Amino acid sequence: MKIGIGGGSICFTRETKDIGRGQATATIEVAKARDECFRETGVYAPV
Repeated sequence: MKIGIGGGSICFTRETKDIGRGQATATIEVAKARDECFRETGVYAPV
């Protein structure tokens, strides 16, 4: 499972405004939802 999008090599917004750093939060939230789905269905999806 792929999560979010990363900044490109010319992404100045992330560096100057500190915007677009939500990847850790997105990963944590998706992993929690994945774990809940696993408990309900028994199907595991790697993140």
